[in-house]
Amino acid sequence: PELPGGFFPDFTYDMTYYNRQCDRHDITTRDANDLLVKPEYTGEQAADIMMKHGAVVVQNVLEPQTAADLRVYLEGRHKIQDELPWHEKFFEELDRLALGLGAGDAPVVTEALRQVGTHPTVKTTVEGILGPDPAIVEISTMTSLAGAEDQGIHTDSDYFGSSLLYSRTFLHSYTMFISLQNTTARMGATTLCPGTHHCANEDLEEVCLQNGAFEASSNGLTGPDRNDGNGGGVLLQGDAMMFNQNVWHRGAANQDPNNPTSNRVMFILTFVTRNKANEADRRYQGLGT
Repeated sequence: PELPGGFFPDFTYDMTYYNRQCDRHDITTRDANDLLVKPEYTGEQAADIMMKHGAVVVQNVLEPQTAADLRVYLEGRHKIQDELPWHEKFFEELDRLALGLGAGDAPVVTEALRQVGTHPTVKTTVEGILGPDPAIVEISTMTSLAGAEDQGIHTDSDYFGSSLLYSRTFLHSYTMFISLQNTTARMGATTLCPGTHHCANEDLEEVCLQNGAFEASSNGLTGPDRNDGNGGGVLLQGDAMMFNQNVWHRGAANQDPNNPTSNRVMFILTFVTRNKANEADRRYQGLGT
């Protein structure tokens, strides 16, 4: 049975952090540039950004042609989704499509994984955060269809069943969204509420949306563009945003008047610290993911 406050009694003895209730003062930045990991940064510097804000941005993870080819392949799967076998079915909700991928599903998927795995800044960042030889536990894609509405602000791991409160029981997990096209704030780039990965609140939507949550970008700008399409934040094609699964975020509405028919397609990887069986490491992935 669940205890008052949402905690599970089996884990109570193992709490490693307190039941922190956050407010607007806990949001750590309103500027997307603060999340950027520059190529010259060390793993420690990248980890500091993640620890403070709960998210990082890495540029030029996929080559432009690979990102474009992968987008074409994945959009092609959309068109034949009703013909796909059971293990390749799309999950659909709120005008969004999600599909699990295998490393060998297509040459372009394999090539994209190679580019991620050999990208020096990604390697420095991921190993700085998770330690050497982290594991990938998810390869997938998500598409926000043109006209999609805002999601609600949420986390991907439940505070009462994850490393937020129980880091000796659950693995730390981080999801990387790689943009396969230039994604403006109005096209549905992920809304982030930095600093909230330390929060055990049941609902932070109002706090985040009224106090500076913003859409991830990599072009040096933050916020939506002007009505003429100029200015504003853009997560550029091939760039990646990686976040702690306990940070509060949402998929924003894909309703860009300058790109009214464009779907927003992402390539997604989830990384966790690798179990060290020889050291009796028996942690498992957080609940809710």
